[in-house]
Amino acid sequence: MKHPKIKYLTPAIVAGTVLALITIGCSEDPAKPGPGVWPPEPTRSSKMGLLNFFAQAHEDRDLDNYEACLHEDYQFWFSEDDISDPGWDWFSWIRRGEDLDLTENMFTAEDVTDIRVTFFNETSVDSAENEEDKFLTGTTTIGDSTVTCYWGDFRLDMHVIINTGDEDLDYIVDGRAYIYLLPDPDDESLWTIWKIEDKGNKHLKSTPDTSWSSMKVMFRGAVETNRTSRMRLIRFFASAQEGRDIDAYEECLREEYHFEFCEDDRADPSWDWKDWIAIVEDLAVTENMFGAEDVTGIRVTFFNETAVDGAQSDEEKFWEEAAVVGEETVTCYLGDFRLDMHVIVDTGDEALDHFVDGRAWIYLLPDPEDDRLWTIWKISDRGNEHLKATEDNTWTQIKAMFR
Repeated sequence: MKHPKIKYLTPAIVAGTVLALITIGCSEDPAKPGPGVWPPEPTRSSKMGLLNFFAQAHEDRDLDNYEACLHEDYQFWFSEDDISDPGWDWFSWIRRGEDLDLTENMFTAEDVTDIRVTFFNETSVDSAENEEDKFLTGTTTIGDSTVTCYWGDFRLDMHVIINTGDEDLDYIVDGRAYIYLLPDPDDESLWTIWKIEDKGNKHLKSTPDTSWSSMKVMFRGAVETNRTSRMRLIRFFASAQEGRDIDAYEECLREEYHFEFCEDDRADPSWDWKDWIAIVEDLAVTENMFGAEDVTGIRVTFFNETAVDGAQSDEEKFWEEAAVVGEETVTCYLGDFRLDMHVIVDTGDEALDHFVDGRAWIYLLPDPEDDRLWTIWKISDRGNEHLKATEDNTWTQIKAMFR
């Protein structure tokens, strides 16, 4: 094999070269810059510069720089694979403040020993000469304005090293994400991230591998999970009654909530109450039931028996209907539920089980203060499916007992 010839420098050439480098590197004029930093620190003055700056903020665990990358309307959308998992118990997306909270948890975690992040722009753009050109354009609405955003299809290589005490686990994200960019509203010469849509892991190579979404959730801390889906709300509503927690019960109800009494009860000649009650009256009777000394136990279970073709889970078993709330016509979600309720009352001589085996239509709406959470707008009691014993009641009659 032929080896390349090595050209040796004479001492005179070496001295001249060193002198030239010193002359270039050191300026007599203090106003002129000295030796440059190579490679240069990433900045947000270009689209790819922003992505590199964002990656560097992760590696440096610099929350201020991380925050500087995020547009004021930033949102992170979790992957479809993650949110469709039965064990998923959070939102489908989070806002800027929530993302900053969990990122701070990751950056400050004592067991996280290292973070490494690289973004690869794999957007397919004809005639793109470099990664800066590999962005597609679209429009989005920010506030009252329609603006042009730039988005790219990125491959993400992320390593979060966690020390378990026995070993260092390398949680690897080899995934994809759509990342949407907008100029910084405070300085349009800089770029910010408006939205990230996680597209999940490209492939899973070992047990500790995870998606970007799952990585976020690992560090979320204590968060609201009780009403992040329709069925989770229903279960939370049941547990609030079993725990006699009036605050949790109230949290489930929208401010326009009302309970419509069973038609069979209202048709009874002895019925001496209203056709329906609003939230204040419902809370009053519920608080009476929760606080009653002779009530020794409450058990509540809801079964979603809504007939929806093709529904794969209880979460999908809701009908969509138009409803007028205030002065607005909105879409509500209606479920046909079977209710199994037991209210155990101690009479002094025995414990009576006031049993409700009934049905109700339950109408749900997004929470007006956070449309990723759910609330109950209306309950329409449809009476008992069957009465099995003297002390059996309808849900309406249980309400009336404690009014």
